[in-house]
Amino acid sequence: MNSIHLNETTHAIVALQELSHGKTIVHFKLPAQQFDKFIKQADFLYESNGKAIAIMLSIYRLNEVLTIQGVLSFSVNIRCAICLTEVERNFELPLKWTLLPIETIKPKRLQKKEEIELSTEDLEVSFYRNDKIDLTVLIHELLILEMETSPRCELDTCKTEIYGAPPERFAEESAARENIDPRWASLAALKGKLRKK
Repeated sequence: MNSIHLNETTHAIVALQELSHGKTIVHFKLPAQQFDKFIKQADFLYESNGKAIAIMLSIYRLNEVLTIQGVLSFSVNIRCAICLTEVERNFELPLKWTLLPIETIKPKRLQKKEEIELSTEDLEVSFYRNDKIDLTVLIHELLILEMETSPRCELDTCKTEIYGAPPERFAEESAARENIDPRWASLAALKGKLRKK
Protein backbone atom coordinates (compact mmCIF):
# COMPACT_ATOMS: atom_id res chain seq x y z
CA MET A 1 0.00 0.00 0.00
CA ASN A 2 1.39 3.34 -1.11
CA SER A 3 0.89 6.63 0.76
CA ILE A 4 1.09 10.20 -0.57
CA HIS A 5 1.23 13.31 1.64
CA LEU A 6 0.50 16.65 0.00
CA ASN A 7 1.03 20.06 1.56
CA GLU A 8 -1.89 22.32 2.45
CA THR A 9 -3.00 23.39 -0.99
CA THR A 10 -5.91 24.82 -2.95
CA HIS A 11 -5.37 22.17 -5.65
CA ALA A 12 -4.45 18.66 -4.48
CA ILE A 13 -3.21 17.26 -7.78
CA VAL A 14 -2.04 13.66 -8.01
CA ALA A 15 -0.33 12.28 -11.12
CA LEU A 16 -1.40 8.86 -12.35
CA GLN A 17 2.20 7.54 -12.26
CA GLU A 18 2.33 8.29 -8.49
CA LEU A 19 -0.50 5.82 -7.90
CA SER A 20 0.48 2.18 -7.61
CA HIS A 21 -1.89 -0.54 -8.77
CA GLY A 22 -4.09 -1.44 -5.86
CA LYS A 23 -4.63 0.94 -2.94
CA THR A 24 -2.98 4.31 -2.32
CA ILE A 25 -3.76 6.57 0.64
CA VAL A 26 -3.63 10.31 -0.06
CA HIS A 27 -3.45 12.87 2.78
CA PHE A 28 -3.88 16.60 2.24
CA LYS A 29 -5.31 19.69 3.88
CA LEU A 30 -7.79 22.04 2.29
CA PRO A 31 -7.14 25.64 3.42
CA ALA A 32 -9.89 27.29 5.47
CA GLN A 33 -10.46 30.04 2.88
CA GLN A 34 -10.92 27.52 0.08
CA PHE A 35 -13.22 25.37 2.21
CA ASP A 36 -15.28 28.42 3.19
CA LYS A 37 -15.64 29.33 -0.50
CA PHE A 38 -16.82 25.79 -1.32
CA ILE A 39 -19.46 25.59 1.42
CA LYS A 40 -20.77 29.09 0.69
CA GLN A 41 -21.48 27.88 -2.85
CA ALA A 42 -23.68 25.18 -1.31
CA ASP A 43 -25.52 27.84 0.76
CA PHE A 44 -24.49 31.27 2.02
CA LEU A 45 -25.75 30.34 5.53
CA TYR A 46 -22.67 28.10 6.06
CA GLU A 47 -19.41 29.47 7.39
CA SER A 48 -16.20 27.62 8.15
CA ASN A 49 -14.72 27.84 11.63
CA GLY A 50 -11.42 29.12 10.22
CA LYS A 51 -9.55 25.81 10.34
CA ALA A 52 -8.02 23.85 7.49
CA ILE A 53 -9.79 20.55 6.77
CA ALA A 54 -7.65 17.41 6.97
CA ILE A 55 -8.64 14.93 4.26
CA MET A 56 -7.65 11.29 3.80
CA LEU A 57 -8.79 9.44 0.68
CA SER A 58 -8.20 5.88 -0.50
CA ILE A 59 -7.56 5.59 -4.24
CA TYR A 60 -7.89 2.15 -5.80
CA ARG A 61 -6.27 1.84 -9.22
CA LEU A 62 -7.01 -0.84 -11.78
CA ASN A 63 -5.13 0.09 -14.96
CA GLU A 64 -6.59 3.49 -15.93
CA VAL A 65 -9.73 3.21 -13.77
CA LEU A 66 -9.57 4.93 -10.38
CA THR A 67 -12.05 4.51 -7.54
CA ILE A 68 -11.79 7.12 -4.80
CA GLN A 69 -13.33 6.50 -1.39
CA GLY A 70 -13.29 8.32 1.91
CA VAL A 71 -15.32 10.28 4.42
CA LEU A 72 -15.15 14.04 4.65
CA SER A 73 -15.54 15.00 8.35
CA PHE A 74 -15.78 18.64 9.37
CA SER A 75 -17.70 21.12 11.49
CA VAL A 76 -19.15 24.40 10.28
CA ASN A 77 -21.12 27.27 11.72
CA ILE A 78 -24.58 27.62 10.25
CA ARG A 79 -27.17 30.34 10.51
CA CYS A 80 -30.56 28.66 10.70
CA ALA A 81 -32.75 29.45 7.70
CA ILE A 82 -35.83 29.51 9.97
CA CYS A 83 -34.91 31.33 13.18
CA LEU A 84 -31.48 32.79 12.17
CA THR A 85 -29.81 31.26 15.26
CA GLU A 86 -26.11 30.52 14.73
CA VAL A 87 -25.01 27.00 15.75
CA GLU A 88 -22.09 24.70 15.07
CA ARG A 89 -22.85 21.41 13.29
CA ASN A 90 -20.72 18.38 12.51
CA PHE A 91 -20.90 16.64 9.15
CA GLU A 92 -19.61 13.34 7.79
CA LEU A 93 -20.03 13.07 4.05
CA PRO A 94 -19.13 9.75 2.39
CA LEU A 95 -17.25 10.04 -0.87
CA LYS A 96 -17.18 7.34 -3.54
CA TRP A 97 -16.20 8.38 -7.01
CA THR A 98 -14.97 6.60 -10.13
CA LEU A 99 -12.59 8.35 -12.51
CA LEU A 100 -11.87 7.32 -16.08
CA PRO A 101 -9.53 8.87 -18.63
CA ILE A 102 -11.33 11.30 -20.94
CA GLU A 103 -10.12 9.22 -23.89
CA THR A 104 -12.63 6.48 -22.96
CA ILE A 105 -15.41 8.62 -24.39
CA LYS A 106 -15.70 7.73 -28.03
CA PRO A 107 -16.30 10.90 -30.10
CA LYS A 108 -18.36 8.99 -32.69
CA ARG A 109 -20.74 7.76 -29.98
CA LEU A 110 -21.27 11.30 -28.72
CA GLN A 111 -22.14 12.54 -32.21
CA LYS A 112 -25.09 10.15 -32.58
CA LYS A 113 -28.50 11.57 -31.77
CA GLU A 114 -29.50 8.59 -29.65
CA GLU A 115 -30.68 8.75 -26.07
CA ILE A 116 -28.46 7.12 -23.46
CA GLU A 117 -29.96 6.02 -20.15
CA LEU A 118 -27.77 6.71 -17.12
CA SER A 119 -27.83 4.67 -13.93
CA THR A 120 -27.11 6.04 -10.45
CA GLU A 121 -23.56 4.68 -10.67
CA ASP A 122 -23.02 6.55 -13.95
CA LEU A 123 -23.67 9.83 -12.17
CA GLU A 124 -20.73 9.16 -9.84
CA VAL A 125 -18.27 8.86 -12.70
CA SER A 126 -15.97 11.70 -13.70
CA PHE A 127 -13.13 11.96 -16.15
CA TYR A 128 -9.52 13.04 -15.94
CA ARG A 129 -7.09 14.15 -18.61
CA ASN A 130 -3.34 14.38 -18.98
CA ASP A 131 -2.93 11.67 -16.31
CA LYS A 132 -3.58 14.22 -13.53
CA ILE A 133 -6.36 14.16 -10.93
CA ASP A 134 -7.37 17.26 -8.96
CA LEU A 135 -8.87 15.89 -5.75
CA THR A 136 -10.11 19.33 -4.63
CA VAL A 137 -12.54 19.36 -7.56
CA LEU A 138 -14.11 16.17 -6.18
CA ILE A 139 -14.34 17.69 -2.70
CA HIS A 140 -15.96 20.79 -4.19
CA GLU A 141 -18.53 18.73 -6.10
CA LEU A 142 -19.26 16.59 -3.03
CA LEU A 143 -19.97 19.65 -0.88
CA ILE A 144 -22.25 21.24 -3.47
CA LEU A 145 -24.18 18.02 -4.05
CA GLU A 146 -24.46 16.78 -0.46
CA MET A 147 -24.78 19.89 1.74
CA GLU A 148 -28.39 20.77 2.38
CA THR A 149 -29.68 24.09 1.20
CA SER A 150 -31.47 26.26 3.75
CA PRO A 151 -29.85 24.55 6.77
CA ARG A 152 -31.78 24.36 10.04
CA CYS A 153 -30.47 24.54 13.59
CA GLU A 154 -32.73 21.64 14.71
CA LEU A 155 -33.17 23.20 18.17
CA ASP A 156 -36.44 22.81 20.09
CA THR A 157 -36.71 26.58 20.30
CA CYS A 158 -36.60 27.02 16.51
CA LYS A 159 -39.71 28.84 15.40
CA THR A 160 -40.55 30.77 12.29
CA GLU A 161 -40.68 34.49 12.86
CA ILE A 162 -44.05 35.75 11.62
CA TYR A 163 -44.12 39.29 10.42
CA GLY A 164 -47.64 40.56 9.90
CA ALA A 165 -49.44 43.83 9.46
CA PRO A 166 -49.89 45.95 12.58
CA PRO A 167 -53.23 45.52 14.46
CA GLU A 168 -54.43 49.00 13.47
CA ARG A 169 -54.28 47.96 9.81
CA PHE A 170 -56.54 44.96 10.56
CA ALA A 171 -59.02 47.34 12.22
CA GLU A 172 -58.99 49.59 9.13
CA GLU A 173 -59.57 46.62 6.81
CA SER A 174 -62.47 45.23 8.87
CA ALA A 175 -64.08 48.68 8.99
CA ALA A 176 -63.70 48.95 5.23
CA ARG A 177 -65.40 45.55 4.80
CA GLU A 178 -68.38 46.69 6.86
CA ASN A 179 -68.84 49.81 4.73
CA ILE A 180 -69.51 48.03 1.43
CA ASP A 181 -70.53 49.95 -1.64
CA PRO A 182 -74.24 49.17 -2.20
CA ARG A 183 -73.48 48.00 -5.72
CA TRP A 184 -71.35 45.17 -4.28
CA ALA A 185 -73.69 44.25 -1.39
CA SER A 186 -75.33 41.27 -3.14
CA LEU A 187 -71.93 39.84 -4.09
CA ALA A 188 -70.68 40.25 -0.48
CA ALA A 189 -73.78 38.44 0.79
CA LEU A 190 -73.17 35.55 -1.62
CA LYS A 191 -69.53 35.37 -0.51
CA GLY A 192 -70.64 35.23 3.14
CA LYS A 193 -73.03 32.33 2.39
CA LEU A 194 -70.29 30.37 0.62
CA ARG A 195 -67.92 30.77 3.59
CA LYS A 196 -70.52 29.32 5.98
CA LYS A 197 -70.85 26.14 3.90
